Amino acid sequence: MALLILATVISSMTLGVQVIKSALTQLAPELEEGAVAAGASAWRCFRDIVLPLIAPSIMLVGALSFIAAARNVSTVALIATSQNRPLSLLQLDFLVDSRHESAAVVGIILVALTTGVAVTVRLIGLRAGIQR
Repeated sequence: MALLILATVISSMTLGVQVIKSALTQLAPELEEGAVAAGASAWRCFRDIVLPLIAPSIMLVGALSFIAAARNVSTVALIATSQNRPLSLLQLDFLVDSRHESAAVVGIILVALTTGVAVTVRLIGLRAGIQR
């Protein structure tokens, strides 16, 4: 199971790194310089200034990674076993066996899970004050 999680994290890492990198480059260096001048340590500067400003980007990366992992078959097809079969491969197995109703149920579960994650991230973003 850990290998499946690692494979999906690595497959979505390129997009995640780019999103977080763009959020970090938009931060003015004066914010950190001001905190250091006021006597804050590097950890406190990161925790109190940088992290709250990039938190929406981190939530976006998490949501996008989850959605990509839910529908990604090619990354996990070669390393999945019968004990750790993800829903996307289970749906594919049902389709190959011509069990279309079962595949449709798994598809609805996948849509419900990804919609739930997207709505949860959106609600957290609204609570944090992110309007758009």
